[in-house]
This record gives sequence, C-alpha cells and structure tokens, in this order.
Amino acid sequence: MKYIIHVTVCLLIVQVLLSSISPNSVSATTPTNNDQLSLNLNKVEPARKELILQKEGNQNVARTSLNFELFREGMLLENPRKPLDVVFVFDKSASMNFSLQKNISRLEKAKEAMQTAATVFSAANAERINKDRFGLVEFNSKETVRKFNGQDLTSNINQISDVVKTITAPEGTTLSGTNYSASLQAAEDLLKKYKESSREQVIIFLTDGEPTVLYTKDKPLGEYEKVIQKCVWIFCREETESYSYDLIKNHKDTSDREFIIYTNGTYKINPNTFNHAGNKIKFASDAKVYIENHAQEVAANITKKESGIILYPVGFGEASINYLNKLASKTSNGESMAIEAGGTDLNQVFEALVNEIDTPSLNNVVIEVKIPETVTVEEAPGVKVEKRNGQTYAMVTPSNGRVQYHVGEPPGVVSVPNLPLKFSARGDYFFEVKWKYTDIKGKPTGYTYSKEVKVSVQDQVAPSFELNMSLSSEAPKSNDIIRLQKSNVANENWDSFSIEYTIKPYGKLANGINGSLKNIQLKQKLPAGLKAELKNGMIENQLSDGSTEIVYNIDAIRYNSVNGNLQFSKENEKLSMTVKGIHSFNAQPLPDPIISFVDNENQSKTAVVTNKPLEKIEMVIKLVDGDINPVVEYRGNHAGNIGKYNKGTGQLLSSITLRDNNNEAFINPIYSMEFGEGKRSITIKYANGTTREFPLTPQVAVRLKDSLNKLSIGDNGEYTFNKQAEVFFDKVVPGSSTQSQYEVRFKKPGSLIYSNWQTINPYEYLYSVSEYGKTIVQIKANGGFIRTPFEETVILNYNGVNDFSLNYLDEMFIGESQQIGTIFEGAAGLIDLKLNWNTSNNQVATVDSAGVVTAKGVGVVTITASLQGQELTKQAIIRVVEVPDYTLEFKKPVYTTEVDNSLNLQSQVSINPPDLNGRIQVKVVWNSSDPSIFAIEQNGNGVGMSKGVVMVTVTSTEDSSIRASTVVMVEEKDDGGSNPSKYEW
Repeated sequence: MKYIIHVTVCLLIVQVLLSSISPNSVSATTPTNNDQLSLNLNKVEPARKELILQKEGNQNVARTSLNFELFREGMLLENPRKPLDVVFVFDKSASMNFSLQKNISRLEKAKEAMQTAATVFSAANAERINKDRFGLVEFNSKETVRKFNGQDLTSNINQISDVVKTITAPEGTTLSGTNYSASLQAAEDLLKKYKESSREQVIIFLTDGEPTVLYTKDKPLGEYEKVIQKCVWIFCREETESYSYDLIKNHKDTSDREFIIYTNGTYKINPNTFNHAGNKIKFASDAKVYIENHAQEVAANITKKESGIILYPVGFGEASINYLNKLASKTSNGESMAIEAGGTDLNQVFEALVNEIDTPSLNNVVIEVKIPETVTVEEAPGVKVEKRNGQTYAMVTPSNGRVQYHVGEPPGVVSVPNLPLKFSARGDYFFEVKWKYTDIKGKPTGYTYSKEVKVSVQDQVAPSFELNMSLSSEAPKSNDIIRLQKSNVANENWDSFSIEYTIKPYGKLANGINGSLKNIQLKQKLPAGLKAELKNGMIENQLSDGSTEIVYNIDAIRYNSVNGNLQFSKENEKLSMTVKGIHSFNAQPLPDPIISFVDNENQSKTAVVTNKPLEKIEMVIKLVDGDINPVVEYRGNHAGNIGKYNKGTGQLLSSITLRDNNNEAFINPIYSMEFGEGKRSITIKYANGTTREFPLTPQVAVRLKDSLNKLSIGDNGEYTFNKQAEVFFDKVVPGSSTQSQYEVRFKKPGSLIYSNWQTINPYEYLYSVSEYGKTIVQIKANGGFIRTPFEETVILNYNGVNDFSLNYLDEMFIGESQQIGTIFEGAAGLIDLKLNWNTSNNQVATVDSAGVVTAKGVGVVTITASLQGQELTKQAIIRVVEVPDYTLEFKKPVYTTEVDNSLNLQSQVSINPPDLNGRIQVKVVWNSSDPSIFAIEQNGNGVGMSKGVVMVTVTSTEDSSIRASTVVMVEEKDDGGSNPSKYEW
C-alpha cells in the first residue's frame, strides 16, 4: 500500500500553511504604503457587449463572458503575524528506503527538504521577539514524540532538522507499517498541551503512502455482525446478523486491537470478535475500512473549528489524494488543504509551503454576480452557482478564495477567472455585481459595483473587435507561471517573453450599411519591472505608479454589409510585443489589454480581451558560483530577499533580507547581482538605484582599545602594539545569527595550549588583549552565506612600549652609510619589536628594513621610523653633502718584512683630513715597483719574495692624482747570526 515518492512533497506544505493562518495573524497596525490593505473591483466588462443569437443544435444561443479587474490595494512592509506552533509528522516506514532518483532514497530527499523548511522558518524568525515553536512526531507502525533538551517544543527549528537527519526506516520488522491514527493523535495531543490564544497551531503530515496499521481500543466506523450459534440435535453452526454500529461505537476494549493491511493485499484483525451486552460481535469489514475510518475520525477531531489546528496532509507519489482530502483542513471556500506531490522538486515544494505559511491574506474573497433569467452560467474553474430565494448567483473566486500580501509586493491586479455566460433570448441584460472578503483584521467586508454592466442580445450588432492574446517564452514555466530570470550564466539568461495579439473585427448590420472604424489603438499596461522592446507603430507612456502603457496604432478598417454579412477591409490584425524583465518582481498576471476606437458615428468605444492567458509572470535575479562544490546559486526577489541554493538539488541553504543603518528591512526589488573581487562579496543593485555590498567571507581586524582606527598587520603576519587592543569582526556575513556558526579559541602569553572552542556572535564579539607578550586567536566559521569554510589565525604582540628615540648623524657624505640607533622607553614583554622605515627621497638617501641609511645625492632627506602596529613614529632629518677634498698617506715612510712573510698595508693607509676616516669609502689600486721583491694584491696584502727594496703606491680609482707611497724593505730570513743585513740602493 506504499507508493513511490515524488519529490514535490513537503515544500508545498509550508507554502500553503502560512497562507491559511487566520486573519488575526497580522496586526491591525501592519504598516502599508497607505495604511490599508483592501480589494477594489475597478472594472467589470463583457468580452462582447452586443451579441447575436446563432443556431446551435436545436437552440439559438449567444455567448460572452464577464471580465473582472480586481485590484489589490496597499503594500505590506513587514509581517508581524502571530507566532506559530508547528508539529511535523514524519513518515519513517520501510517504503521510505525506496530509491527515488540517482540512488537517493525517499527518506534522504525528505530529510533534505526538511532542512530547506528549517532554513525558511529560521529566516522568518530571525527578528521575531516571540518565536515560532516546533515539534516532531516520527512514525511507522508506532509513533515517537521527540524531545528537545527535555521539552516537547523548541524555538530552534535547526534542532528539528538535526534530529531528522538521524532518522532511519527499519525494514522487515513489525514496525515497518504506516500508522496514521497514532501519529496524528500524538501531534494533536502535543498541540493541545501547549495551546495559547496568542499562537496559531499547525500540523504538517508527511507520508509516502496509505495507512496500513492501527492499534486501538476504539470501535471505528464499519460493518459489525452478531454471531449466533444454532444447533440441531448435536450439530451446531454459527450464523451472523447485522449489528448496529450505534450500539457499540462508544464501546472501548481493555487492550488494543490490531488491524493490519499486508503488502499482498490481505488483511488481519486480531482478535476479530468481542463481547458486547452478552453478544459475540464480529468485525465484518476489511481491516482497510477500519484503519481509514479511524484515521478520518482522528483528523476530524483535529480539524474541527473549535480546535484551532490546521492540518496539512501531503501525499507522496501515488498515495490517494482523495483519501488525504478527507483528512485535511479546508480553505475558506471549502477546498482541501491536502497536497498531492508529483513531478516538482521536493525542496522547492517545501520552500514554497513555508513561504505560504508566512504570508498573510485577505480571505473569503468572492465576486458575486446576480444572473438574470434565461442566462446560464457555464462551467469554469473558480466559478460556482448558488440558488437563493429563487434567484441565481454566480460566485467567482480567485485561488482558494484568498488574496495574499507578500511583503514588499506593490499594489497590483489579482488573477480572477472570467465568468462564461450563455444567452438564449434577445434582450438587454443587466448584471448586479458585488465583491466581498474578510479583511486583514478578520472583519467581513462587502461592496457593490456601481457602474452599469450590460449585455445586449439583438438582431444587429455594431462593429467592434474580438481580442485574443497569448504568452510565450523560453523561460521555464510551472504552475502556470512563466519564471523569468537574469543570470550570469549565459544559457540560463531567460529574461524576456512575447505577447501575441489577434484582433478580429465583428458585427452584424442591415444590408447596404457601410462605414469605418478609425483611431484604433491597442493599449497594454505593463507593471513596474517590465519593459517592452519598442518598434514601429508602438508608443510607450510612463504612468505615475511606475508602470508603463504600450500603445499600438492600427490603421482604420472599413466595413460593408452584404447579404447579411459584415465584410471588413481587414479580417484580422496580428500584433506582437517582446517584453523584458528589468528587475525582480513576484508572480502576477498581466493587466488586460483594451482596444479603443472611434466608430462610424464618431463615438469613442472600447473592447476588452476575449480570451486571456492563464499564465502569470515573475522575475528573479540569479547569480551562480560554479567555482565551488556543490555549485551555488544566489537568487534575489521582489522584496530584496537573497536566497542561497544548492543549484543541483534546489535545496535552500540560507535566506535573508538585508537591513539598513536603522536595522529596518531593506525592502526593494533587486535589479542585479555581481561578484566582487575573489568572490568574497556580492554587489547588489536595487531597483531604486541603491547599491549594497553583501560579504561572503568574514573579515577580522584589530584596533587599539577605545579607538576606531584599525591596526595594520606587519610584514611578518603579526600585529604589534603598545596599548591594550581588541580583535573584532570588521565584516560579518549576513545571516550569522541564525544560519551559520562562528567559533573562537585562543592561547595566552606563556600558555602552551589553546582554550576550548567557543561559539560566538560575530556582531557582538570582542577579544581584549591585556597581557604583555604574544597572544594567538584562532577563528573559524561555516554555514549560511559563508562561501567556503573560514579559518584565520591572528597573532598579537603586546609589548608595552611607551616611546622611543633615534640616535644618528645628521650629516652624511655621498656614499656614506650609517645604522640609525633606537632606544625604547618603558618596554615590557619585548617580543619581536619591529620598526618600519621609509625615506622621503630615494635620490638623496635610501633606508633598508634594518634602519641602515645610505647617502646617494646632495640634499636633505627625512627618514621615518614607525613602531609596527602602533601609533609611534619618529623622524631623522639628514643632510647629504659632497665628499670634501682629501689625500691619502701611509702611517710610516718605511716598512720592513722578510722573505716569505706577508705584510698587510691596507690598514696602514689613512685619509686626510682624519675626520673622514670610517665615513667615506675610497676605492684604490695597489702597485709594487718590483713584484719580484715584494708582490702586493689589490686588497693591500703583500708578501716578501726576495731580498731588496721597493716602492709601494696606493692610488684612488676615481682620481689618479690622489695617491700615497711608502718604502718596503725585504730582508733575508733571520738565520740566528749577529751580522746585520746589508742593503744596496
């Protein structure tokens, strides 16, 4: 009895749910653009105002329809509905393990959809003071009511989805069946326990099949028989006769009776008999009857008016929608709230359902038309006929008799069915029209349409026009909605649709009459967010409400009546229009086009559309991130809401409406979305021209305590400062309070281990650094709108330096270098103190990262030293001058050495004047007058080669006139004798 799940199942529930909440769900002070939410019937017009009877079978008939322009006034800017208590009843019977698609089971898909519902409910509750509360009943043959921190209900919807993730569906056990009655009864008991007048109560019942198990002491509705034993002699047999259900319907057993439907279609009732009033009573119906009837009794008790509970059964796949209709709550016009899923993605269904639950509405909406005699109302969706006091009334309703008010949706046309009428006699027919609804405060409201509504059925019909229109688009279409979208993916950029018009003149006049229809114009109003591509013959008029009117000018048409037929110079006119979506808007019907013209008697007339399309148009802005896995799609809607979706599955991952500086919701249609650098943010442009940045990656910063100025990170990747500082979030990804998780841990100076991870609110988090030394703070965040898992380590050096000074020469020669000295005052906890150096003029002097200054050219230069990460800065002002005239000289006129001994003369050369020594560098060449006696290298290091005397000269490479010479005498090595050496000159 279990059937395949189709993925559309649970999202529809959440959609329908909020829409059925009572009118009191919205405060009487709900702000709107005119402080009033109401409906106005702007126009009631026959598609053809004048008709001719034509033969149809054995009758003469004429047909037309009444067209209605019902207009939704006012705009909802916020949604302070009553808080909800919602109990999810979740099927975990064995059939939930069946594969659905791509090796995904029904159970896994249902879990995914529950996560989507959690995301939407979470966003809806983000700013609520009185939060919605949620419960969970899971069931197979038995039911289980889950607890959350010991409580039956939780205001944290994510706790529900976390539990659902752990649910399994046992197979091949006595628990593998599906027990509707027990699970529904448990949900009702749960809500009754916590019933409050300030809350609406809802049950969302999700199942993939029909009921197969019942354990009860009750006697469900069905056939019962009394067993009678008849004996003849020693032969006895049992006979049965019908036993009235009324006699035993309130009788309860002392223990449960077992009703089971097996997968092969056989039934079991155990035990099958019981005693009542001394009679043996037998269950005479199949178990299926008792199981289904019992579940209906439980559901009827839930949905009765005084209970105040709304029940939404959702049938997966082939589960009987007819049976679920019997269980469900009913809308204001009597339609079932049961949802038959099939073909639509489960995530989309859940998302739509929750949004519907969160959407207030005007209820019991109906247009009442009093029908004259001899006029018949033809069958059509949304049209019902009532007889009252001998009078016929046609009741025309929009979908479910409700008109929703989506937050941020501007006033607009409501989609209302046409009323098809059939006439069987000539005459003038007048229609009295009223419209009624229950307003946002729950008050019944009604008005009478004051203009004349007339249809004439005559022998002759003045020339007019029949207007038909149709819509087409390459954009996806579902539920009669053409879903336009602007996307950064080229082959998914479906932002336009076409309107096709066929205009056909008609009429019937006496023979010989001719004339013309002139000044013919087709007028089509386009709501804000749509723009027509203009071409020849089209005019665009801007209207005060932000919409536009497109006017087609059509050539005059002549006519002539011949043999009872009206012949026209043009039998039909085909026109088309391409319309592009400019910014996001909610699904809405196009306003009806009209034709205006001047007839042959110079009277201005109009004609309305005869057949109009069923489709509505919506526009969504999309932005796809294909660089991550899974691929993510961002969607922006009419109210400025941003949703983040798994593009592959359609699962809603996060949802939010940005807020302004006053923490008011920023409600405005979205015009475009583009990624910022590195996809770290999204730039959102709204229809009113406002631009906002939407961060996708958190950003951590450091500032000194009681300061708004952020510190710069050093070249070593660390922050250094001398006053108490604090770590904070400079940018937070929106939705962090409900849809993502931020955690932090830290390691203080002197500690070898980190603290435990702590969950934090990034909007409020500050980590104060008050201990000298090195502190390490680690932060991680994930979920929600955070693009990829975020991790960052912040290293903080608190050194306690109060001030510092520079020690340096204030005058330098070109080519000279000096190390600027630093003296720190009040230093404590010295760790990695580092100065940042820079020069005001690289042409005069340069400075490296160690504070070494090298003079390059004449001038005055400012060298700046900044203590990294702190607001401490010092400057050294240095004058660079030319190197003065100088000479070279040896310290002694004569040097002696021995053969094979070395003699270094580099250190023996000095610069005159003496104060230049050590400050300028002179490049020189060395020369020996006889290298065979004394050989010298270019570093000034020489060696005695043989006995003798030489002249050694050192010469500046820049100026050969700058030189110095000395005598070097080389002696034989001392052999220990006493005779002095003899030299020859």
